Amino acid sequence: MGDLAPVLIVVGLATIFYWILRTFSDNSTRRKLAETRAGIHRELVSKFGSSQELLAYLSSDAGRELAVPPADLDRTTHPYKRILGAVQAGLVLVSVGTAFLLMSNSEALGRDGEHGFVFLGGMALSVGLGFLASAVAAWVLSARWGLMRGATEGGSSS
Repeated sequence: MGDLAPVLIVVGLATIFYWILRTFSDNSTRRKLAETRAGIHRELVSKFGSSQELLAYLSSDAGRELAVPPADLDRTTHPYKRILGAVQAGLVLVSVGTAFLLMSNSEALGRDGEHGFVFLGGMALSVGLGFLASAVAAWVLSARWGLMRGATEGGSSS
């Protein structure tokens, strides 16, 4: 068991770093897309001479397509992705926390190792349970506010 602890710690840290980098990458991509879209909208508004011309363009098929935000930016119409993400993160963190707490009972770790694994296990378990509670709350509120019906009727293909 003493040889397994460093391997699990390295794998756990690598997983956490990957998750952090992926989160920053996704947010950066989403921000750049939103900035590009905002720039296009600014240029479009400045090209039209009057508000009537702009309204006429926005009422056309091409204008409606440009004015409607893509599904990735409008998260209120597709709550399933956010709920599923919270459930996945919660289950992984609960599993990691439980594993750390079980490993803290190993005599091979020593006193410091035991305290460290209890601390990490407790933190991971509590954050995981928080994610799961958040997913349940999001599910209930989305259903109550009618967002779940809107996502299924809109033909969500995510």
